[in-house]
Amino acid sequence: MVGEVCVDLYEAPNEEGAEPLVMMTAFEAEEWCEDRGKRLCTMDEWVQACEGTYQEEPQLVPKAGIVEAPGTCNNDKAWILPDESALTRNGRDAAVKEARRLWQGEPSGRRASCVSQHGVHDTIGNVEEWVRSPGDKYGYALMGHYWSRASLSCSERVVSHSPNFYFYTTGFRCCSNPQGPKRDGWDMIPWAR
Repeated sequence: MVGEVCVDLYEAPNEEGAEPLVMMTAFEAEEWCEDRGKRLCTMDEWVQACEGTYQEEPQLVPKAGIVEAPGTCNNDKAWILPDESALTRNGRDAAVKEARRLWQGEPSGRRASCVSQHGVHDTIGNVEEWVRSPGDKYGYALMGHYWSRASLSCSERVVSHSPNFYFYTTGFRCCSNPQGPKRDGWDMIPWAR
C-alpha cells in the first residue's frame, strides 16, 4: 500500500484502447494531471503500482518484481534509428511526422497479460513514464522504459534527463489522493479509473 493514493489504470489519457500521450515534458505532464484534479505519480507510488506485472503467468519465475517474458508486454520491438533534427529542430509538423514514423507503442491495455497485481496496465514497456523523484538530480525520472527497451525491475529508472526533455517514447500517468475518510478494512490501494 502507498498511503491513500489512487493511480490511473492506464497511461495518460487513462482510457483503455487510447494511444498514450507522448512528446510531453515532465512540466507539461504535471500540468495535464493538475488540469484533471490529479498530479504526477511519485517514483515510490509508481513502483508499487507496477509490482507483480506478469502475475497471470504462474509458470514464470519472478525476478526483481517482474518477469522477463517476450510478448507479455510491449517491450521487445526492434529499435528504429530516429532523425533527431526532425524531432527537435524542424518544427512541430516535422516532429509529429517523424514521431509517427518511429511509433511502436500500442493502445493502452491492448496486452491483457501486461498488468500488475493491482490492475495497473502497461507499466512495463509501451512508453516510459515521467514520475516525481525528489531524490534525483532533476527531481524527475522516467520509469518502465518503452517498446524496444525492457526493464529488469519495476524500480529501474532513467534520471539523466531534465524535466524539459520530451521524446516520442516518453509518456506519463497521473495519481491522486482520494477525498473523504478512509474506509474501515480497506487493505488495498484504491485505484482510480
